[in-house]
Amino acid sequence: MALFLGFDTARTLWRRARGPIDQYARRQPSVTKPPLANEIKSARAFLQSRHLLNPVDPLHVVIPDRTCHRSLDHAVCHVWNGPAKLSFHPLGTDLFLSTPEACWRQMAGTTDLIDTVRLGYELCASYVPESEDEELPRRLPLTTPGRLAEFVAKTDEGRGCSTARQALAHIAAGSASPRETAVALLLSLPRSVGGYGLPRPTMNERIPLVRDGGQLTEREYFLADLCWPELKVCVEYDSDAYHSTERRAVADSSKRNALQSLGYQVLTLTNQQVKDEQRLDEAAAALHHLMGRRLRLRGQNWQEKRRLLRQRLLDPNRR
Repeated sequence: MALFLGFDTARTLWRRARGPIDQYARRQPSVTKPPLANEIKSARAFLQSRHLLNPVDPLHVVIPDRTCHRSLDHAVCHVWNGPAKLSFHPLGTDLFLSTPEACWRQMAGTTDLIDTVRLGYELCASYVPESEDEELPRRLPLTTPGRLAEFVAKTDEGRGCSTARQALAHIAAGSASPRETAVALLLSLPRSVGGYGLPRPTMNERIPLVRDGGQLTEREYFLADLCWPELKVCVEYDSDAYHSTERRAVADSSKRNALQSLGYQVLTLTNQQVKDEQRLDEAAAALHHLMGRRLRLRGQNWQEKRRLLRQRLLDPNRR
């Protein structure tokens, strides 16, 4: 009998994964039966042996309906009626893991808009969100906003469907670090949740550096950290980790000059600005101005939402 993992377990495993899983089962069994204690024990041992599960973490198991619910040690049961052929990857014999798309849709029913959008960014990003390495490992994106949207269209009912649909409008692919994701969300999430309400950016947009038949630099293109191509506006984020050396500072300056010569308006955002509420307010107002918009900072209610949003996005211990 097969055991199907999803929800928080799938989110944890995908946030630790070094890349996509391309193997699909040709004949994938349906979720039809309740889990058994020996299956839970075996699955936990399998995942712990591969350092994918902590000893204290429960397994979150997918069941088809409430009649299959069981109270088992180290396990939590969740009802899920998503499409079987699209919802699971095989991890081993009779052990299946919810796909990134299914995991994201499942979590939309248990979290709010902010965490649903953040998880979407992480699944579509080129970094490993949960990594113990000092240097952030790179990976191929696990999915795309388009594939998330296609999955939502096939499961457009039940708990979380409204959150999933709303979140899709705010998810961008290609973020290269957790702080880039946080900056993008702070700037573009709606003001109703404490964001600055800017349009959704593209992340690490590839911008060719050839104009009028002439080469601007020795490079053929640059990647703009956050970009609004139709508005010719970019944000270059200078983090403490990657922009502290003199050599890197020179490269960043050359990049900004090249982008400006192509007609882009470039705003540089430092880590210190992101950490300071007032300075980030000023940067957001400047971006609105560059886009021909006006930022209306609301009263105390919005400021409290902004404070809570900053805590959730900038404090690594808050999920």
